Amino acid sequence: MNIMTPKALILPMMVSAALLAGCNASDKDQPTLAAHHDAQETVSNDASRNNGAWGAVYTSRDELRDNNRNIVDSSQLPDMKNDPSLKKWEAKFEGKNAFVTTNGEKLFHDSCAGCHMHKGEGAFGAGYYPPLANNSKMESKYYIIDILINGFRGMPSFHVMMNDEQMAAVTQYVHSSLNPYKDKVTAEDVAQLRHDNPPGSDPSE
Repeated sequence: MNIMTPKALILPMMVSAALLAGCNASDKDQPTLAAHHDAQETVSNDASRNNGAWGAVYTSRDELRDNNRNIVDSSQLPDMKNDPSLKKWEAKFEGKNAFVTTNGEKLFHDSCAGCHMHKGEGAFGAGYYPPLANNSKMESKYYIIDILINGFRGMPSFHVMMNDEQMAAVTQYVHSSLNPYKDKVTAEDVAQLRHDNPPGSDPSE
């Protein structure tokens, strides 16, 4: 049976005491992990991106040391006026980057068909997009106008995107071209329901 001598016990006790003393140090000038964590740091997302910090981007050590190197070679990108994507966008919106036309069919295909499909048949997918064609709810032009102005569930409001004439035109298209109803839809009909305060960005508001 081994019995530790007093000298053998003293050394571990001295080491433990020294470690505990370090944990309880009260010297305010000594940096702590908490102080480092609480320190405010300015982080540049662009700098981290350009220096190789993006996930799934592989660069050599020499490239990482080069602070002037961009992972994305912007010199190969077209300038805005020659960007083919922008040209396509401007062609759709008649060069104004906003709805300009008062053609109801064009407005429908540019703003509604992405969810409700080009024939108004609706769709299922990440959500439910109700059909607008052959839909008895479309008999009321004021029902359509109200939804355009205020949005409905996942559908955004077009309050600030379309003026009265444009809303009347797209309503007429849904009411009479996608459905068999023949009421005349006018800008005055829209003006009756339009209010000054557009809904918030959350469609549930």
